[in-house]
Order: sequence, then C-alpha cells, then structure tokens
Amino acid sequence: MKKLIFILVTGVVFCSCNELEVNQEISVKQSEASETQRIALNLEKDSIVHGKDGTILIFPHNCLNQDTGIVIVKLQEYYNLSDMLLGCLTTTSEQRILETDGMINVTVETETGKDVCLSIGKCFKIQMPKTKEGMSLFYGNKKSDKIDWTISETNTKSSADSIPNYFKYGTFNYFESTKLGWINADKFLDFKEKSNLIVSLPESQSGASCYLVLTKYNSIVSGTTTKGNVTFKGMPANAKATLISLGANEQFEFLSMKDVNTNDKLVQLSILQPMSNKEIKSKLENKFDKNLKPTNNNE
Repeated sequence: MKKLIFILVTGVVFCSCNELEVNQEISVKQSEASETQRIALNLEKDSIVHGKDGTILIFPHNCLNQDTGIVIVKLQEYYNLSDMLLGCLTTTSEQRILETDGMINVTVETETGKDVCLSIGKCFKIQMPKTKEGMSLFYGNKKSDKIDWTISETNTKSSADSIPNYFKYGTFNYFESTKLGWINADKFLDFKEKSNLIVSLPESQSGASCYLVLTKYNSIVSGTTTKGNVTFKGMPANAKATLISLGANEQFEFLSMKDVNTNDKLVQLSILQPMSNKEIKSKLENKFDKNLKPTNNNE
C-alpha cells in the first residue's frame, strides 16, 4: 500500500512517500466567501454603493422597507473564476449550462443586524463590469449545498441613461433588480454537438468536490457522483476544459488540477495534493487569470 507523510513548514505542506499512512478520507472543502464589503447608507436620499471590483448599486429613496435612519449594505463580488471555485459557485440553471460575466451577493440590514428587504414593487439598479455581450439577469437559489440560477421573470435591463454620467467609465451590464441576494450576469449556452465526460476519483478522495471549468465560456459545472465516478453530461464536444477538485480533512486542504478534453471517454483524476489555503488560491488565480476575459473565438 502506498504510504504518505505530510510535513508542514512555514505554512506550506510537503509530501513524501513510505513514512506515514494517511488514514483520513478527504471530504468536500467548505466554501470561502469573497470579502464582504460593508457600506452604510442614509435612507433619507438616493444612495449609491461602489464595490471594490467595479460594481455600482443605486438604491432610490424609498425602495427599501425601512425608510429612515442608516442601513448597512453587505456586498460580495465574484468577477474571477478562482473566487467562484473557492466559493463553491457553479454556472448552471437546472441542467442547462450558463456563461457568466460575474456574480454578486447583495444583502441589507439595520445597524443592529435586522434584515431589510426591498419594498413591494420597488427595485434597485445594478452596474456590473462587462466583458461579454447578451447577458441577462439571473437570481441565485440555494439548493442543498449549491446555488442554482434562475433567469429573472421580468429580466429588466436598466439603460445606461439611468446611471449618472460620472459613473459611466468603461463597459457595463445594467440591470434593475426586484430582489436582493445572489445576482448573476449570465446567458444560456446551447451546443450543437455534446459529449459526456466521466471522471474516476481515487477511492480515498471520492468525498472531495469536483468541477469542470470551461474556460472559453467562463463556465463552472459540477457533475453527478455515483460509485466513485463523476459524470459531466451535455458538455460541448471536443472542448478544452480543466478538472478541479477541492477537498479537506482535519489536518489539510487539498487541490488537484488536470487539463482535459470533453471528448475523453474516461479520465482518472490526479491525486489531490496537500497545500496551504494561500497556495490553493494562488494556483487557481494563476490558472484562470485574475478577472473574467472576453471569449477567444479562435480557440
């Protein structure tokens, strides 16, 4: 039996063989939320929130169900694939694959921590950095431990004319949202030719999460796990992709990355390697770039 030893030195984990058996199975790594920005709003007037990564939120006067005093807007921004992976976020709506141009999570509360909602029939305006055309407004719904995305029934797009001129630097997606919470700039993807990819997981690591990243489309898909295999159904045929597996046990965090083609019939997932949280984040950022990029149609 192959045996491993893990040694932790200055925050970095190293691995060598034949010294100590690792007897703890790897399970799903807990999601890491993007930095939560907290911005105070004065409800006596129209209020504007600036996110660190380019999001702008405009809350018209009287759009919230509390109309006086100060409230706190909590904003999380996800404009890079590495943060989405660490946050266990995927880009699917039921069984359909989505292409994302960025996600945010917006909540509002009083200074004492009480939830604040939008007033009935009211909305707030959203400006999100744009790298792709044709994006629509999607809302996130928690299902088990994942977020599934549903296109807005009204899918109201706010025009650039509704945004003050001094905020119109760069190119943006504009939306009017009737809900707080998880919001995604997405569009449905349809492929003429499809393929199913099956991934075989090492037995001791079958509890880890496994994602397929379609970098050309800025899409992250989770598969269906049965008997140690993960199946990704309905993928675009003959497309380059990257398998990402994240896991943890009581001692370590783990990462595995493997470039694949969706036409591969059966892929053996690489053994997950123990490493620090900082190193995992760095490797994901280096692999997928810091921000979402326009699609390269020549790939």
